[in-house]
Amino acid sequence: MKILVVEDKSENLEAAKRAVLQFSEVEFEFLTSASQALGKIGKVDGIITDLFFPQEYDEKLNQEYQFYIERFTNSSTIFQVVVDEFYGNDISQATERLQEVVQMMREGNIQLSLQRVIERVKSYGYKDEEFLVATESVRKALEASLSNPLFPYGAVLMLLAKAAGISHVLITDLHRHANRYQTHSDSIDGMILLLPLIEEGVMTVQQAIVDGDGSTTYVGKHGLVCEEPFTSGKENPKSWVRAIRKVLAQF
Repeated sequence: MKILVVEDKSENLEAAKRAVLQFSEVEFEFLTSASQALGKIGKVDGIITDLFFPQEYDEKLNQEYQFYIERFTNSSTIFQVVVDEFYGNDISQATERLQEVVQMMREGNIQLSLQRVIERVKSYGYKDEEFLVATESVRKALEASLSNPLFPYGAVLMLLAKAAGISHVLITDLHRHANRYQTHSDSIDGMILLLPLIEEGVMTVQQAIVDGDGSTTYVGKHGLVCEEPFTSGKENPKSWVRAIRKVLAQF
């Protein structure tokens, strides 16, 4: 049995390598890019993947990623989920939000989302000094997103793994508040990025609107699981142990 682990951040990958020591009966291969993993799907028994990766210029990967983006504009299922579950039947807001998500996915940055977070913090009525402190981490993330664009290639790998019939788990620290993010002052709900997975049965509508807050999220064949917020990020081997157990449970 062979499992791929795909993660671009070195500290998270090191945590994963420590975690696999508990599973001596399984062979693991570690990769740092989505394009590397693309060529391995179908040749292994399972995959555990991160969601966001730096931009790659691999022709096959970008073609699959384009297909993924097109689902947002061509799928009546996705649109109806966004209208019904995220925006309370407000077609106008749902349409605008989907357009923004597509733009974000094409550009590979999260500036729209982060700018909304800043606007929300402003609405709390902080004084100038308090506001600067409260938004410093957001500002740094915004700057990083502009200079180092990230793309949700992991979602593409999940769909390809599902099509290939191999076990698959997505592990991400994606921050989300499900359908509580329904106003223009709030950030783009992270779960919207994963809606194409609903069409293929990787997760359900009910799971998509569960409030995961800031928890580590696991999405796979047997459903979506959230850890308690902020207790164990991907730099902790415990998070990877849980992901490994989740992918093994699919056999």
